[in-house]
Amino acid sequence: MKKHRSDMTAEELTRIDQRLSELKPVLTEYAFYKMQEKGVKEFPCLSGSVVIEFNTEGGDTRVLLRQKSGLCFVMSLHSGNIITVYQNEAADMHHHTLHREQYSKSLKAEW
Repeated sequence: MKKHRSDMTAEELTRIDQRLSELKPVLTEYAFYKMQEKGVKEFPCLSGSVVIEFNTEGGDTRVLLRQKSGLCFVMSLHSGNIITVYQNEAADMHHHTLHREQYSKSLKAEW
């Protein structure tokens, strides 16, 4: 299940930010491969990134983060592994392609 930022409480966002500050990000081989495949030159960075979604799918607890440049990456809240990286349109701040039916407002952002 996934929870979008717009449905998270301030407390949930604070807890996620706190957890991210405790982790040392590790770029996985798969994420590096995706960067090369998609021509991404920018390295994912926690500083200045915004939490977009909380995700409990796939047996892990992850967050999708977005940088001002539009670079998006998925990071495990358990291991700090950066799972995948992709470039989104920097101007798409209103999530025009978002599928709201894939999200649950009742999901608790906890791990």
